[in-house]
Amino acid sequence: RQRQMCIRDRQKPDLVISDLLMDGKDGFDVIDAANQNNIPVIIMTSERRNKDMIIEMGAKYMHKSVLGSDDFTEVFRKTVLDTLTADH
Repeated sequence: RQRQMCIRDRQKPDLVISDLLMDGKDGFDVIDAANQNNIPVIIMTSERRNKDMIIEMGAKYMHKSVLGSDDFTEVFRKTVLDTLTADH
C-alpha cells in the first residue's frame, strides 16, 4: 500500500483515482500527496458524509452508486475531463 503513496516526478500521473477507505493510508492521505505534486484527484467512494471535506481538499467526488448505473460511462468521462481541464 505504501507504493500507492509514492509519487515520483519521473512517473507523475496525470490523474489519481482512489477510494476513500483503504488499509493503512486513506483517501485523504492520497489527496494530500497528490496536492503536493499538483496532481488532480477523483475520490470514488460510498462514503457520503465526507463529500464536503473531499471537495474542500480540492478533489472531485463520485459516489460509487454510479458504478452500476446505465450512465456511468458518461458521468465518469465528464468527471475525468472536468478534473483534467481544471486549473491545478
